[in-house]
Amino acid sequence: MQLKELLNQTSTGIWEVVFSDGQEITRAMNFFELLNLPLPSGPLNPSLFDHSPLVYIEDLPVYSLISKQLKTGSPAFCAIDYRINDPKGRTRYIHAESKISRDENNNLRLWSGSIQDHTHKQRAAILQESAFNIARFIHPQQTIDGLIDALKKILGALMPIPDFSVALINKEGALHYQFPEQLLKTKPVHGLPAYVVKTGEPLLVSQEGIKLMIDEGIIVLQEIIPYSYLGMPLIAGDKCIGIISLQSFSPKTIYTEDESNLLHFISLQAALAIQHILNEGALLKSKNEAEDSSRLKSSLLANMSHELRTPMTGILGFSEILFEELEDPRMKSMASTIFKSAGRLMSTLNSIIDLSAIEADKNSLNMKPINTRQLFQPLLRVAHSIASDKGLYLRTSIPPEQYVLSDEKMLSQLLYHLLDNALKFTVDGGISVSVYKPSKTSNEIVIRISDTGIGIAPEHHSFIFEEFRQVSEGFSRTFEGSGLGLSLCSKISRLINARIWVESIQEKGSDFFVALPLSEPLVNIKDIDEATAQKIRTSRLSRGPVPEVLIVEDNEINRRLAALYLREICNTEMAENGYVAREKISRKRYDAILMDINLGAGPNGLSIAGETRKTGLNRYTPIIAVTGYTMHGDREKLLDNGCTHYIPKPYDKKTLLKLFTEILYA
Repeated sequence: MQLKELLNQTSTGIWEVVFSDGQEITRAMNFFELLNLPLPSGPLNPSLFDHSPLVYIEDLPVYSLISKQLKTGSPAFCAIDYRINDPKGRTRYIHAESKISRDENNNLRLWSGSIQDHTHKQRAAILQESAFNIARFIHPQQTIDGLIDALKKILGALMPIPDFSVALINKEGALHYQFPEQLLKTKPVHGLPAYVVKTGEPLLVSQEGIKLMIDEGIIVLQEIIPYSYLGMPLIAGDKCIGIISLQSFSPKTIYTEDESNLLHFISLQAALAIQHILNEGALLKSKNEAEDSSRLKSSLLANMSHELRTPMTGILGFSEILFEELEDPRMKSMASTIFKSAGRLMSTLNSIIDLSAIEADKNSLNMKPINTRQLFQPLLRVAHSIASDKGLYLRTSIPPEQYVLSDEKMLSQLLYHLLDNALKFTVDGGISVSVYKPSKTSNEIVIRISDTGIGIAPEHHSFIFEEFRQVSEGFSRTFEGSGLGLSLCSKISRLINARIWVESIQEKGSDFFVALPLSEPLVNIKDIDEATAQKIRTSRLSRGPVPEVLIVEDNEINRRLAALYLREICNTEMAENGYVAREKISRKRYDAILMDINLGAGPNGLSIAGETRKTGLNRYTPIIAVTGYTMHGDREKLLDNGCTHYIPKPYDKKTLLKLFTEILYA
């Protein structure tokens, strides 16, 4: 009895056949029970141990070694692994061992063996391998159809899926099946998928359980009831986006908790991948719509600009000629008035077009480190000339090496309008421009433009950034202008991630402030001349094997670009996401790793760098971080978390070659 319990606990069955005096004495314990086979009603004989009808067709050649052993007497010992589809329809992984014993006359004396159920052990190994397969097959998919096809292949390798379907929830909240042809053979029981979506919980139910749900009015029967149903909700975040349904219309395939747990693990990965594709589709649609709108707006602005500027050219040009050639003072004055009025109108039209163009160009921003002193130089030359004509002073305090992260064109336009505003509303005194860091720990740079002009009353601070608004309006208006300058500044500041505000006292002057993200300067890397390139080639030849570099980048265009840049100095391999990168890094040693930080779904570059530094083949391999983040402090964070070098986006060929030449050929 103790042996029987031990065999049950270890999922083992044994058999033996003793050959003596021409007779066969056959015994077995837990053999038939383990295989879910009925116990023989008559005497045992060796042929009863044959269970080849249950064995997977692909595994029959391996399985036949045991029957061959009994017939031929060799090999003396046999150990094999094979799969069966047991009478309950479950896939089982069996490990079998058998041996032959002979007497002193070389006659067959004993044939004995054991079978052991390795299903749980094998499932654990498969589950671990599946994590990599899911990343390799599911995450790279670009379409829902492709993803579901990959999902079906993965599931088919792990469990029987005679009837498989995937449905996603559409905008109306109804289930939409991705492959209509799936439903022609056998449709899921009406109500079961909807029940799973409603509860957001997995449902593993037998034929008896389905009948009970029908009797209690939980679901409505419309088709044949399956013997087994397994429904798994697709959960992305805290939202159910669809369902995977598996059902069996044969008593040979009955789903268990093992299949449910496995499907749950896979469904989590599949849901993330599906949501990613849906988000990409929505983003692409929005992008296309925005581009269409932008093109329409750009076309309108171009036509509007042309239609307005063409007649204004004639008005300005001829009024200027009249002013220069007329001698009658009264007529000369009229020509001057026409010229100035046309100039004011042109300035207003430019501001209106600029206001619209800002919105049209918001997708073409080029955010990069900008030296504030260099940016101000051309603006201050113009401002100084105007200030001198008006008898105003212009004072500046701008450090030589102060960098901000912004779009150069937009920021220059913003500062132009602030300077123009200060000069326009200042009659006596002057304007001061300063650039400073508010505190040692601040991640911002503040630009301050002060004037001693008319100032702004506190009650007017709230609307001065609105379109076509001035403090002096209506019949009391004393200063020229469209009232668009500060509105442009406000719109630009939002686009370039800046903050703008005003501090002002009426009749005392105004201080306008613009706060921008602090940035690191771009590294100035010298060109690689031909002599240096020759040294690189010579060095590479003298060192033997060409260096191996792994490029980890989720954007296909950027992956290909980096590989093209580096092909002159090394061999490259590519990883399109964090899962694939982790697998490659664990299996092969590289001379360097180019690591994008933001890799989309799954582990990011920073976490992989940290893991790599702890153990493994690439513990000491240089890791070059690539990122579009260039805020103050980002570089230090990357270097503190496993990366050895840092290069900001966008990089050019010379920059990348210079860096990798120093790393690979130092």
